[in-house]
Amino acid sequence: DDNKTEEIQYDASGKLICKNQYSCNSNGDKILEVVYDPGGKLIRKIVYVYNAKGLKVEKKEYDGANMLLSHRKFQYEF
Repeated sequence: DDNKTEEIQYDASGKLICKNQYSCNSNGDKILEVVYDPGGKLIRKIVYVYNAKGLKVEKKEYDGANMLLSHRKFQYEF
């Protein structure tokens, strides 16, 4: 079961700027981040993928229409 956290950002006058929601796996690694505008419309979604050792191996960022904006792959050398 994913752990979810929410962060709400306000400007100096107390006006809502955006709302971020995070989901983490059982290791506490962030696996999903979604950002909503003040009206509740999806602005951005970021998906994180980890390998069996718990290292981040992929990061995919999507816009509000679920179109892929970027796809990064991470490699580690030991």
